[in-house]
Amino acid sequence: MDSLNDIMQKKLNQREDWRERYRKSFAELAQYPAIQDFIAKYRPALTDEMIKKGASKLREFMIEDRKRMQGDRVASPHLQPVLQFNGREIMCAYEKTPAYIQEEEEKKIADRVQTLFLPESLKKAHLSSIDICSERVEVVDALTQFAEDFQKARGFVKGIYLHGPFGRGKTYLLACLLHEVSLSGYRSALAHLPSLMVECKQRMNTVEGYGALLENLKTVDVLVLDDIGAEMMTPWTRDEILMPILQYRMQERKTTFFTSNLTMEELKEHFRLSSRGDDEPLKAARLMERIQYLARPIALFGPNYRQAEE
Repeated sequence: MDSLNDIMQKKLNQREDWRERYRKSFAELAQYPAIQDFIAKYRPALTDEMIKKGASKLREFMIEDRKRMQGDRVASPHLQPVLQFNGREIMCAYEKTPAYIQEEEEKKIADRVQTLFLPESLKKAHLSSIDICSERVEVVDALTQFAEDFQKARGFVKGIYLHGPFGRGKTYLLACLLHEVSLSGYRSALAHLPSLMVECKQRMNTVEGYGALLENLKTVDVLVLDDIGAEMMTPWTRDEILMPILQYRMQERKTTFFTSNLTMEELKEHFRLSSRGDDEPLKAARLMERIQYLARPIALFGPNYRQAEE
């Protein structure tokens, strides 16, 4: 059995060990660059006594900050530790990381762009990501100029009827423009017109109907009707679906874009003849008048990007 002297000596040694560990621990805190910067920032209001009392908060900060610096796993990867001083004590708070703030902002921007019957990935398209070949220069210049004009006008600016062969990137280019528009808080929609027609037909005899779908396309700040001319043309799709959208957007001066494999003259012929063989040039002309009011034609040629991906 240990004598009383032995017991007392062990306790003294333990106390000395604890003091040495505390000294080394405090020295480690004082040498951590971010903590040094923090202390220097708030001197002389931040006293030595306050620093000693706040040692646990300083250590919490150092451990959490070091984990992130070294790429170690943390409980909340979207939050980062931040030292704060309120004039009385040191605190270790947690704030959103710059990367998470940017991610949230990008989500808000993407949420302003609706993709109807098209891939969600189009919401991530940017003007800066466009592959600019010689055949695209006119289109990219026109889109860039539109973005500038739209910002200044804060209202109606004539859109573009972008036409050309398959696979040239017409849809992608206009998706890039919608991203640019959404940066200023505008709502936009990119709708694949042939699929929209099918969806409206399927909803005809349902409780939900297609009224809300059309109302959204009528009122959105900027609309892209994708692949116009590829739909199965019937008097109903032309006069009950497409005409109300274009009529409203023309009257209310809502910016509208189109993509098509057809020129405007070819599109006019498409609207003349229905799947039943009806020839209605007057109704086709009325529809084209609205399209020409809303958008000016630009042709897009160049490489076939779909074939390049295969």
